[in-house]
Amino acid sequence: MKNTLITANLIAMTGMASAATIAFSGSVLDNSGSEVTEWRTATTIKSMDIDGDNIYGTFGGIAFGDATVGEMKYLSGQTQVGPFPGYATIDDINGGADRQVTTTTNSQVGTTDIVMLTFELTTAVAADQILRVGIATDGLDGGQFAPGSIGLSEVGGGGDEVVAATGNKSMDMYFFDVTGGVSAGTQFQVFADVGTANYVTHQFVSLDVTAVPEPSTTALLGLGGLALILRRRK
Repeated sequence: MKNTLITANLIAMTGMASAATIAFSGSVLDNSGSEVTEWRTATTIKSMDIDGDNIYGTFGGIAFGDATVGEMKYLSGQTQVGPFPGYATIDDINGGADRQVTTTTNSQVGTTDIVMLTFELTTAVAADQILRVGIATDGLDGGQFAPGSIGLSEVGGGGDEVVAATGNKSMDMYFFDVTGGVSAGTQFQVFADVGTANYVTHQFVSLDVTAVPEPSTTALLGLGGLALILRRRK
């Protein structure tokens, strides 16, 4: 009985959960308010920013053509091309001068679930936090190069989510929330179905995480109960 109580309190204390889940959480279409192209500019309002600092990619990210930043590790991806005339201009991920996007690209007639990027988290996300993954696309010189849908999945896990995408040569971002806790070393894939010209492309990916909440009354009671049980065992 004592061991059971200790185990229960430890679970309450650490906020452990079962498997992580992935769900589409929203989008920013047609670069509304310039928040896609100015994804690293804190003075531009970010309607889908989950950590409140008005910057996409605070926890980690990649803009193709550059190395990853933060807690994202690049594992593999499609061929990267560009920049070319007509491509969108975005904030540099490292704070340098604005630059045109580089893009992943693949053309496979009629194909679905094409993996565009595989990345790994180098730092864990607690079960009481949310990892929000933003995927930017439609920043090229023609809307026909945008994918028909875009999604996120956990490698080796049960979670995946996909949403329809549209192409009109004005950048969009699609956001997916990962909940339930994520261990360091967990891998994810950005995937897509082909669009009207049988292409799948995307230009950058951002990672943001909610702040760790203050200890709740329930958690504090759990700690107190654990201390009392341990004291009685002495």
